[in-house]
Amino acid sequence: MENYVKNGEDIFLKFCTSNDKRPTDDKRPTMLPRAPDQTYIDRYPDSSSDFEDERRRQSDYEAEVMVYRALEKLPDNKIIVLHNFQFTHFQYYLCDKNHVKKGCPSCRSKVIVGECDFLILCPGSIVIIEVKNMSHIESDNVAVDKEEHYRALFGTFKKSVKQRKKIESLIQCMDKDTTICQFTAYPNFKKQFKGQFQASENTEFQLSDSELSTVIFHEDIVDGNKISVDNNREPITAGTSTEIRETSPEEEQGYFSRFFSCLRDCFLGARDTERQISSDDSSSDEDLFSNDISSDEDISSFGSWWNNNAKIAQDTTINDAFQKVRDILLAIWATDKYCDKSKCSLGNCISNIDERLRSGKFIFLPKKGKKGAQNPGVLTAPAVIKNYVKVDNLTAEQSKAFESSENLLWINGPAGAGKSVILCGRMIQLVQQLNEDNKVVLFKFGGDGNNCELYQSALKNADVEYEETSMSDVTELVTLISESKRKVVIVEITRGDIQKLTDTISAVTNCHIFIDDIQELLYYSETEECSVLMDKLLLLKYSVMVAYDMAQGYLYSSKQEIIDRLRMINVKLSSTQLVRLSMSLRNTCDLSDILCVIREQLRELYSEIPDVLDMILPTQLQGHFIHGTLPVMHVFNDYNVTSIMHVFNNELNRLCDELNYSDIGIVHTNYINSDVESLVEDSVNMRCKNTASKIAMCDSAYCASSEWPAVIVLWEVLDIIEEANLTALYLALSRARVHCSVVMYPSKGRTLDDTPHMLRLLDKLSSFARIIRH
Repeated sequence: MENYVKNGEDIFLKFCTSNDKRPTDDKRPTMLPRAPDQTYIDRYPDSSSDFEDERRRQSDYEAEVMVYRALEKLPDNKIIVLHNFQFTHFQYYLCDKNHVKKGCPSCRSKVIVGECDFLILCPGSIVIIEVKNMSHIESDNVAVDKEEHYRALFGTFKKSVKQRKKIESLIQCMDKDTTICQFTAYPNFKKQFKGQFQASENTEFQLSDSELSTVIFHEDIVDGNKISVDNNREPITAGTSTEIRETSPEEEQGYFSRFFSCLRDCFLGARDTERQISSDDSSSDEDLFSNDISSDEDISSFGSWWNNNAKIAQDTTINDAFQKVRDILLAIWATDKYCDKSKCSLGNCISNIDERLRSGKFIFLPKKGKKGAQNPGVLTAPAVIKNYVKVDNLTAEQSKAFESSENLLWINGPAGAGKSVILCGRMIQLVQQLNEDNKVVLFKFGGDGNNCELYQSALKNADVEYEETSMSDVTELVTLISESKRKVVIVEITRGDIQKLTDTISAVTNCHIFIDDIQELLYYSETEECSVLMDKLLLLKYSVMVAYDMAQGYLYSSKQEIIDRLRMINVKLSSTQLVRLSMSLRNTCDLSDILCVIREQLRELYSEIPDVLDMILPTQLQGHFIHGTLPVMHVFNDYNVTSIMHVFNNELNRLCDELNYSDIGIVHTNYINSDVESLVEDSVNMRCKNTASKIAMCDSAYCASSEWPAVIVLWEVLDIIEEANLTALYLALSRARVHCSVVMYPSKGRTLDDTPHMLRLLDKLSSFARIIRH
């Protein structure tokens, strides 16, 4: 037992915000693990009845995610939330001095004897929440056999009580005086149907009033009405809306559609916006960093429910007995065969999720003995991609693009849809088939964190020699390509190189041409220059593969110029040469949610060209259910450099404490205020002064091929055209694979009210990110 107490104490001191070593204005609870546990991550198509069991299991998991995100929103850094807590027979008897552990076969066994979905450690008390999902039951259209339906509902509750009691018994073995609250959450079950818990004709299958009081309903989790701490305060912006969109009758059809509706509604509550009021410019740095930033927060429905039902002691003084219980429970949660404290680490969480995303492990593999239906949307990657690019699975869209027999293929898709993976796999495939005289030339953009590592690593895995150079003198480059003894030449280009690229392609012979992120060239060129380049590519006898996404360009051209350019591309290419990818695979589904919203608002601006809209700007869809950390957006309505840097440094400290510096990217606008830029550079240089690993700083205008596991976006909002703001923000946010925090502020002398389109976007994003208003 002593080891458990010591391990738990170590976990608390190192990883829990409630140890008072974190910034005092960081009100986030400690979530363990740092992101929801990853289970049932496939996204099965909802248009077929063939996958009902798989979708139901996925729905069960996502119901837990809804509660996880609601708990994550609670503005109390004294709370520690343990997701998926379980214990063994041996752990149950840790504190029982009368139990003889030596020789006990059950103690030697590692079989789990008790578990719960959420164990919440509060100052002086513990809350147990078991989650049950009823999305597959027609709650508003009870089955023909109503009695069977009522008994099934009763049964789910009783099963949850049994699970809760086991956890209660474990805690009481440690300390019988610990205050324990128990609840069962039905995130997809609406309160208007709660009478069904007491509707059975047989009183044996009815819940008592006291039992019913422990049920958490859909409305308790979602945010139907925002409850303000200060009802007299002015709204942060005139355009901010608190109205929750009602679900249409069509969306209510089918249990899976209803589940997604509930999921969206839940996020509107669980991620309700917060508002923190920063110190004014006259505050000293000492005051700013030593005192709490006072907050005036909106409370979500779950926050209101929590305050009314979770009996948390007002006196937060923790006695020795409770501290011992807390430490043992922390250690049990982290212990399987041994106490793995890395399970508590933000850095370890980000790294593990990042590995899964990068390797294409977004398909759920059932445990041995269980058979799951083959997901038609996910296919095993071809050997050349699996063995060398190290990506296990492709979407059906990616697979079709890779197998295309077209000589020229224009692959258009959102950030993270796997365009570069297809290019990389096809390059290696061609190299393995080339005769002695033929070569592959890849034109791509450079910069910190760029995807050149993907190509370099894959080519090395395939034992393919390559040469790297930059676009300088065309004649010299053509000579280098022609005389190179290597099969692959990688050429780094810049956005002003369209004429040089056209001339190079016209001059080289016996070369397959690959161009990644060509939108960077198109947006900095004249339409006529783009047309000439397209004609040259179409004339080539060898394979040509181009990756493109309009939303990742940094738009300086007028809207009409862009439309003309895109129509030109559409006219020159056949329908089989234009390939659309839609599913985001690089980012967690939490980040993908945000990118989908930004992309849809961008699509609205081009609604007058419906004939080519889907071709030039495909809708972005989530490709999986791999969850990460909750994106955080700090929004300043006014420019305040001291407060901006305070928030930035807090976010950077969280990452630097646990991540390799090379896994962190800082993306900023290319028009960032010099005061902020100078302070950010000083902060980064100070941390990296004596380390080989460096934190990358990247101008958003030059980050199209860059990506990192964790990104901080410094976003200075200018009163410029909406298309430019949206594409630049989309590009910056999509650089994060797992973790992203944003510090958004207006330029000096302005307010966010000067950019109504950004206010409208923030209103939409409040459903999918934790937005903290300063």
